[in-house]
Amino acid sequence: MMPVGTPRVPYRTPGEGTWQWLDIWNALYRERIIFIGDTIDEEFSNQVLASMLYLDSVDDTKKILLYINGPGGDLTPCMALYDTMLSLKSPIGTHCLGFAFNLAGFILAAGQKLLLFYTM
Repeated sequence: MMPVGTPRVPYRTPGEGTWQWLDIWNALYRERIIFIGDTIDEEFSNQVLASMLYLDSVDDTKKILLYINGPGGDLTPCMALYDTMLSLKSPIGTHCLGFAFNLAGFILAAGQKLLLFYTM
């Protein structure tokens, strides 16, 4: 049976010895991983943009990873993501997990390091 709500995972902050339970999205974010698994609209795009800008401001030498499994989205929010990816100093790695249709494929191709598994 699947758990109700967002799964929580054990996470240890680098440099600390104690473990804490975080929701899975927060744990991925702390590892500089952003998951795009939904239609990219204005609200979703702004959340991803804010995350990328913040991670770049914290440390622009570490890679930001975008994992994509989605149908794409509206042109304007996708172009905002694309422009932001090009303007950041942090290297952007993109990985396709499943499918990247429409403009999600465009975002996928914009990454500096592209990884395709067995995708559509």
